[in-house]
Amino acid sequence: MPYSLDQDKNDLTLEQITRAGINYLMSKQKNGFFFQIEGGMIDYACHRNDIGNAINEVLDMDKAVKVAYEFYQQHPDETIIVISADHETGGLVMGTGPYELHTDLLRYQHKSIDELKWMLNQQYNKNPKAFTFKAVEKVIRTEMGFGAGIKLTDRQHERLNGRWEAIEKAMAEGNSTDEQKKAIRDRINDLCETTKHILSEVAHISWASGGHSNGYVPVYAIGPGTEVFQGRIDNIEIAPAMAKIAGYKAE
Repeated sequence: MPYSLDQDKNDLTLEQITRAGINYLMSKQKNGFFFQIEGGMIDYACHRNDIGNAINEVLDMDKAVKVAYEFYQQHPDETIIVISADHETGGLVMGTGPYELHTDLLRYQHKSIDELKWMLNQQYNKNPKAFTFKAVEKVIRTEMGFGAGIKLTDRQHERLNGRWEAIEKAMAEGNSTDEQKKAIRDRINDLCETTKHILSEVAHISWASGGHSNGYVPVYAIGPGTEVFQGRIDNIEIAPAMAKIAGYKAE
């Protein structure tokens, strides 16, 4: 699935898939069913430290949870919902020193960083001569909010300018060989990477890595028997507990 930020009208959302899945299983499984839905793109966005994208993926999954909860309200005595994750990704921390947080600025991100890279590379490929700093600034303003809702510091402007100068240098060397084309593509991608780092900075959000961390993840549960999910538990305890509540026999 595309990231929720990058979806168009022809893409199915996680909410739609969840609703369709429940309706299908209700029509086929007369004695109950188990249905696992994964908001897997949250992990991808966090691997990339793409904060606005990651938050949008969580909000997108929340819509799917709402569909499941609507089903629970119709069948409260025979439905359990368990929400968790197998790990945290990125070592995400809300706060970078000052006692403030500006997550409201994340609303200005309208495309994933992967999509932003694709857009700028396509723009260059279609018309290299029209690929100017002014043209790039327009895309970043529209898709990331830089210069629109988000005000950058002089140092942040300098970093973006430095990335553009690297692009100019690569373009000046030509694009006739595969190696030269790759150099230009890499420099454009570097610029996009810098925009995501700056967005985290202005929101006062930090990342520890681009991989999985050992940070605790929450378990939310509702329904008969879900009181077993309390305190700190190992993730390998979740599936057996769900099976026991549902009446499955362990083999």
